[in-house]
Parts: sequence; structure tokens; C-alpha cells
Amino acid sequence: MTNEQIMADAQTLWDYHQLGHELRPTDIVIGLGSHDIGVAGHTADLYHQGLFPPIVFTGANAPTTIDVFPRDEAVHFNARAIELGVPPEAILQETKAINTGENFTLVKRLLDDQGLNPKSATLISAHTSSAAHTQPRENFGPSPGFPARLALKA
Repeated sequence: MTNEQIMADAQTLWDYHQLGHELRPTDIVIGLGSHDIGVAGHTADLYHQGLFPPIVFTGANAPTTIDVFPRDEAVHFNARAIELGVPPEAILQETKAINTGENFTLVKRLLDDQGLNPKSATLISAHTSSAAHTQPRENFGPSPGFPARLALKA
């Protein structure tokens, strides 16, 4: 397989994962933990554009991230966003989730504890998955129409 074929296949896969959501203001943003600190940078950029007031970074460690983010993914993402000018009071962090389902369940619990009841959310992720796209509807309320937008970090 040539590099040209590999790049064409990679483009096909990338295009498949694009959900076509347009960014717009939402009540919160949820930055999903991963191996890619760029999620925090993308989240900070969108915060500075005024698309959402509070940010929630979520994620503990995984075997693939513990060496890079020893203090949990959410802690490192939080620190990076602050470095990029996001005020600390605009960020919440959830540091126990070890998978996408737990990200949403534990973020919901955190928001409830803070007295926050968002009606819409933007999800920032280094990757997309059907779990990330469907979980908000299951964990953020009974309405199957809970609007969530997935903003992939390019």
C-alpha cells in the first residue's frame, strides 16, 4: 500500500467520523480526557470565542496516559486551559472517570452537586465514538432531544 493510498484511506475514515455539527453557544462544554492535551487547547480557543461559560474537563488516568498525565487527564487539561488564559473559576474538573460512560455519569453528578442544570453541551474530544455521541441523551436528562454538539480537535 502506498502513502497516497494510506492518506486516502485516512481521509475516508476522518470524513466518516465528522458529524457535521455547527458550533454554536451552549450552556457548558465537556472536554473528554484522552492522550491529547490539544483537547484543552481547542476548548480554551472556543471558550475565548464566547461559545460557553463553564468548562468541565473529565478523565482519570488510563494505562496509555498515566506516564504523560500522572495527575489525571482532567487535572492536566485544566492546567493547560489556565495557561491559555481561561480563568480558573470557569473550569470544573472530574477526575474519576475511566471510560466515556463514566465521563458523562460523573460529570452529571458534578453538575448536580454544583446546582447546574445545562440544557445543551458541546463535547470536545480527540476522537469520536458512538458512545460519546449517544451518552449525553442517556445521562443528562430524559429528553431524547438533549442537544449535544461534538467538536473534534483537528
